[in-house]
Amino acid sequence: VAMPALAGSTVVGTGTPGSCTEAALDAAVTVANGSFGIVTFNCGAAPKVIVLSHARALANGVIVDGGNLVTLSGGNFTRIFQIFQGSAVDIRNIQLVNGSAAGGGAILSVGSSEDPSTLTLSNVRLADNTSSLYGGAVAVAQTHLTIVDSRIEGNTAGAEGGGGVSANSATLTLTNVDVAHNSATGEGGGLVSWFQTATLTDVTLRGNESVTGNGGAASVRAGTLWGYRLRVDSNRSFGDGGGLWFWEGTVATIEDSSLRWNTQQSGYGAGLY
Repeated sequence: VAMPALAGSTVVGTGTPGSCTEAALDAAVTVANGSFGIVTFNCGAAPKVIVLSHARALANGVIVDGGNLVTLSGGNFTRIFQIFQGSAVDIRNIQLVNGSAAGGGAILSVGSSEDPSTLTLSNVRLADNTSSLYGGAVAVAQTHLTIVDSRIEGNTAGAEGGGGVSANSATLTLTNVDVAHNSATGEGGGLVSWFQTATLTDVTLRGNESVTGNGGAASVRAGTLWGYRLRVDSNRSFGDGGGLWFWEGTVATIEDSSLRWNTQQSGYGAGLY
């Protein structure tokens, strides 16, 4: 017996590539936002790219599932998703590419201390997104961010850092995530974690770069880091910490991990500072 559809669940497309349009996505998100719904796609058997002209705001309880066939592109013009304050959102089985914004090139989520948001990314590829300030792919504040079974690659951020991810003042949990070839003008070529607890398990940080700052792979400020089975390989910083950079009272525990072939140009600690 087929499971009943969730209230508010809606499908983008009617089975053909041409039916999966930006307008169809807008209509589906509107329905899902109003009723804790799930957005899925029916664009045919071949992979489908939908290029967007503006960001989509996602409300509490919404799930977006690309079915491993859909790519949403910001067209190097716009951010792809923004999360309403205090919302819990799940994005899965999809590619988010070529987003562009001042903060969070693909996704931005800003909660509050009284009403934090929750964002979960599962089996998501975030690639070639750009932020002129922070969080080339994802930027969150007061948001519990969980990323599992995903790839974060080729993203770029500006002077406020976090080429792949910028996370601030909640919790950050990464499990089985490849963070590769991201760059930031400022600190944290791969990611920055500020004022929170970060837990990284089976995470690879490779080929990331802080162009003028510290922490080629990652920067952790005034928080706690738990790292298990990390691979920190071939990252580069201009200043301290070619691989990892911890500062302002950070407490870090790293086990069963490796730091290899990292470099720094004009500071200290090629692997770790």
